[in-house]
Amino acid sequence: MARKDYAKADLRWGFADPTVVAVELMTVAFSGTMCLYILYLLRRNDPTRHLWIIIVSVFELIGGWFTFVPEWLDGSKYLTTDNFLYLYVYLAFFNLVWVVIPIILSYRSYSIITGSLRKQIKSE
Repeated sequence: MARKDYAKADLRWGFADPTVVAVELMTVAFSGTMCLYILYLLRRNDPTRHLWIIIVSVFELIGGWFTFVPEWLDGSKYLTTDNFLYLYVYLAFFNLVWVVIPIILSYRSYSIITGSLRKQIKSE
């Protein structure tokens, strides 16, 4: 149901657009699996999770890039840009979540990694 509603804003979700399918396969196969692994690492309080959080976040950002930039360069012919709900809620807001959260998580994990490295260097 959600896919059908979203397909009103991004018509490529209504048919098997090769770019969208390829990006979603990567998301499900790699990112989904890695998110489960990160949850396992979180449960164990394993600090290596920070590396994997950065990697998965970068994959999400790349996925968003390859989903939308080619479409924008092609004139947004499959995006519904003349409807406020579809443009600002479905396309802008819902997709910005997949940009903002990975950036925040990456920055947080990067800060923890670099802070630990600085602390290690000072103690040597």
